[in-house]
Amino acid sequence: MAHLASRATASIWHLTTAVIGIAAMVTQLVMTIRGIDVLIVNGQIAPVGTRIVRFFSYFTIQSNILVALAALTLAWNPRRDGRLWRLLRLDALFGITITGIIYASLIEPITNSKGISRVTDIAVHYVVPVMAVLNHLGYQIVLRNAVGVCVLLLGVAALFMYIDGALPLGRDPVNVNKAVAPASTTSARAATMDT
Repeated sequence: MAHLASRATASIWHLTTAVIGIAAMVTQLVMTIRGIDVLIVNGQIAPVGTRIVRFFSYFTIQSNILVALAALTLAWNPRRDGRLWRLLRLDALFGITITGIIYASLIEPITNSKGISRVTDIAVHYVVPVMAVLNHLGYQIVLRNAVGVCVLLLGVAALFMYIDGALPLGRDPVNVNKAVAPASTTSARAATMDT
């Protein structure tokens, strides 16, 4: 009987995660279609088709879709397993974790959303990421080699950022295209200010 109770609890938890994410994304999509709280470039709102394409190109939305798919399958069968399903689950977990971290540390401090827009932002950037991680830790069968895959993916991402210049390892963080002059701090600062 305890097994059935824990399975029912897990199903409810997963379903709740999916419903919160889906409700927030649908609300944001409707707002996007209606032109509410959308990106304005050069004083103009993009055509509705462009806004929809942009909406689905956001990493946050893609991550939340993966989490919703994984959570819905877990709500149906909390013991679900399989190679492709594990890949979906790991991608969802990895993506939504990055979404939460990047939004909380870099994006949220410069946003000023209000009302329903703020509510949906909180749902897709904080609530769903936390629930997805708790889903994984609390109710998910441990993914084989998940830690190794995550470390590998983080390493590859860091390598690409370094190559692209986004990580200033050994470079002047103000001007990543110019190496820091090792002679003195003053000359490095002066060289940076000249550019």
